[in-house]
Amino acid sequence: MIMRLGFIPVPGFNMMSLSAAIEPLRIANRMRNERLFEWTTLWCERRTEASNGLAIEPERDFAETRDLDVLFVCASFNAAGARSSGAVECLRRFARSGRALGAIGTGTWLLAWAGLLGGRRCTIHWEHLPAFAEAFTRLDVTENLYEIDRKRYTTGGGTAVLDMMLHLIGEWTDRRLALEISTQVLYRNVRPADDHQRSAESLSTALFSPSLRSATALMWEHTLDPLTIPALAEAVGLSQRQLERLFKAHYRCSPLDYYLRLRLERARNLLLESTLPVGEVARAVGFVGSSHFARKYAEQFGATPSAERRQARVDQA
Repeated sequence: MIMRLGFIPVPGFNMMSLSAAIEPLRIANRMRNERLFEWTTLWCERRTEASNGLAIEPERDFAETRDLDVLFVCASFNAAGARSSGAVECLRRFARSGRALGAIGTGTWLLAWAGLLGGRRCTIHWEHLPAFAEAFTRLDVTENLYEIDRKRYTTGGGTAVLDMMLHLIGEWTDRRLALEISTQVLYRNVRPADDHQRSAESLSTALFSPSLRSATALMWEHTLDPLTIPALAEAVGLSQRQLERLFKAHYRCSPLDYYLRLRLERARNLLLESTLPVGEVARAVGFVGSSHFARKYAEQFGATPSAERRQARVDQA
């Protein structure tokens, strides 16, 4: 029995992510010398361009989903631009048939806007996770590489798509085939779903110091209610001087500077991907006053929060 998959490449989609989803299917067919999988692309126009400038011509319109078993939506930085494209209604129609749906990268936004993630675990690229979690407070959002929960497949994108597809191919056919595909593409360390998206950074710090890894993890957990540096040092079993030496050696900055940069990066994600007022964004990352937040933000990114949000809206228009 042939399994048929559809992919909705939202303009600005990540080509690497889409390829990581489709190539394992092609390789599976070649290695078994039979048509195990078929795939197609859907969009409302004749052409859709990836974030790297390359364009593809989708083969189908949104209405042509009757023969598909699974439908994925693949998006990157312009998920909001597809909200009125017909993609959301297409996903809803597909879901009513009881078939499986997936999201790659920021495609998770479209599944959420369609109301198709209730009661299920889901994930999205870590860079977009703060704004997504703020917008959908009732969803069970994780920072895992991918989530598979009752016919909903979500992944942060990039190489995590390959991990998810190998897992799914193993479920749809057999695990030996998935292993053969990973060997064929020289991908010998297939990661489990619950591996965290920022594990590469965590691993690099852990190699030098478990205490440093613990400190940065605590910073991520406490952006709303920032810890003092002495409290942070005590929590990881170091003196403040020892913690400062670690950050200076590995990040070339103080713990305070690193913590501030992390909070401002989270603020930037919220600012550009949510409709929260600037004051609420400031409070969400632990700033008491908007003026102090705006000054620090401008020092970090070269523009005030309000100016950057205005420019982003102009660029998306």
